[in-house]
Amino acid sequence: MTRDVVPSSGFDSLSMELAPVVVHIQRNLAEQWIIWLDKQVRVGQLAELTRDAYRSKIGYWLTFLETRARTDKPTPVTVADYVVAVIETGHEPATTNFYLNTVKSFYRWCETQDFYPAIARSLRPIREFRDGPLPALSHKQIVQLIGQIPENTVANLRDRSMISLLYAAAFRTVSIVRADIQDFDFSRNIIMHQPKGHNAKDAAAILPPSVTELINRYLAYRKKEIGIPVSSNPQPMFIALDRRCIGDRITTRSVRGRVLHFMEQVGFVDRRDGKLVNPGVFSAHSIRHDSRCGRPGSCPGVIGACVHRNNAQCLCESGARSTTTGKRKALRPALTSGACFSRP
Repeated sequence: MTRDVVPSSGFDSLSMELAPVVVHIQRNLAEQWIIWLDKQVRVGQLAELTRDAYRSKIGYWLTFLETRARTDKPTPVTVADYVVAVIETGHEPATTNFYLNTVKSFYRWCETQDFYPAIARSLRPIREFRDGPLPALSHKQIVQLIGQIPENTVANLRDRSMISLLYAAAFRTVSIVRADIQDFDFSRNIIMHQPKGHNAKDAAAILPPSVTELINRYLAYRKKEIGIPVSSNPQPMFIALDRRCIGDRITTRSVRGRVLHFMEQVGFVDRRDGKLVNPGVFSAHSIRHDSRCGRPGSCPGVIGACVHRNNAQCLCESGARSTTTGKRKALRPALTSGACFSRP
């Protein structure tokens, strides 16, 4: 294979004591893989940017085989050594995972050609540990985000109560979609929900009274304007209002679209060349991590308010790591300031 088809670079800064070994088999397979990727692009099964990224990153793997591993017969252990070498070059875990995914995609294709069946299926992404703060809206920004939404229509009331619930209970968008009217205990300001990893709605979240009042106003207005949906039982809390699907349960895509719409209105996110700038403030983990709340109770108007499995223990862990596990255990803020959820 020519070096022009698959670039050979990536470990130039590493000292090499032995002469490199040309990996003819791997380079020939990589050349055929690139040709196959080109065909996938032509039939619309793969994006050109993805093809170009794979083509670039596979060169790092081939260079590693020639200069470090010095073998033309890689194994899962060889890939593990490759991951260590990539990390040693200073790449972040997310970037390292992309290098690893390129190798995995390559050997997944090789498996279809009856080569190296044990490599792709044995690869697992590395965990990402981030010590820095998560991007999140401040308390003032959340007040500004929700305060801009009027209550003059059913759609606006739905959006205002939906986003208020999203931040008050630190819900994921799927929890908003799954919410039913029957899940609410309006007398106790509690909503039952299904956390990630649970098989049922067996967790309770405490809501500020102002959020409960807002949801009650939304439901009353909805019943007055469009009646009670009869298409499903139990009744969804937040419904679509388009003519073609009015009364149906709202989708996660619609929830995300509404939140991003109002964030754009106040300038928290922006679009450049069709792409979102600073979209991380919308992520579920950001919602769980108020940027002003260094520890439970340090941010005015923010308290831990999640009660799991009908007990009164709040999840208020100040030192939770921002790993995948740590994020799930992190503080779930409930904004209790009346300015956030009361009438404008």
